[in-house]
Amino acid sequence: MLRLGDREVDLGRLTVRGDGVERRLTPTEARALAYLWSQRGRTVPRDELLREVWGYSAGVVTRTLDATLSRLRAKVEERPADPRHLLTVRGVGYRFEGPAAPTTTPRRTRFFGRAEELEALGSLASTGPHLLTLVGPGGVGKTRLATELAAGLGNAWCDLQHLDRGVAGALAASLRLPAGGSPERSLQEVAALLGRPGAPLLIVDNAEHLLDEVAACIEPLLQRGGRVLVTSRAPLRIEGERLLRLGPLPEDAAVELLIDRARALRSIRRN
Repeated sequence: MLRLGDREVDLGRLTVRGDGVERRLTPTEARALAYLWSQRGRTVPRDELLREVWGYSAGVVTRTLDATLSRLRAKVEERPADPRHLLTVRGVGYRFEGPAAPTTTPRRTRFFGRAEELEALGSLASTGPHLLTLVGPGGVGKTRLATELAAGLGNAWCDLQHLDRGVAGALAASLRLPAGGSPERSLQEVAALLGRPGAPLLIVDNAEHLLDEVAACIEPLLQRGGRVLVTSRAPLRIEGERLLRLGPLPEDAAVELLIDRARALRSIRRN
């Protein structure tokens, strides 16, 4: 969750709440915002944004970027004509100024089932160094289980869902470390912090599309004594990784969950 003034941006749900209104983000808008956030404080050249967000080759001339950023400002800025967060650097590109987020745990809903898995996670997460990966198909509840675990522990949350690259910077941001350095420097700072006594549990959510980069970033963290929990549709396959594979909820818990969500939806519609 990313808070920008009175706006609450949920990149996972593609929504922006503010002024009593919920606005929808397009996937491209979300990717652009996520990338600029991952480079916060740094001016990102136009060519880099077009390459990383749209996949364009260098030298392409298009107004797509400007139109997207204009729409994005209208949704996430309190005063789009006088933006505080999505800034234009004339002749160069764009810069994001704002909090080191989205680095907070997703909003919690009622929790059903998974008592045994939660107990196992709690015991594993209390000691380190270790890497534990929650593995399962999309929608099985990996993020929700990690969210429930995070509620009782000191943690840093890093959601990679809308990130195409730049994992090191995202990990640093989740720990409120300064942005703008090289990936190598960012990883050194993350490793040093996670190696200290009382360091938080690092939770890396939605890692499946960046497995190689995530694995390369996490290996040095483990060497310094870090504790890392990853949610992914596939394992990272690095030394020291422990897997907890999640299947569907038991039938009784699944029915309770369905009823609870239906009641919540009905309540929203009434209001």
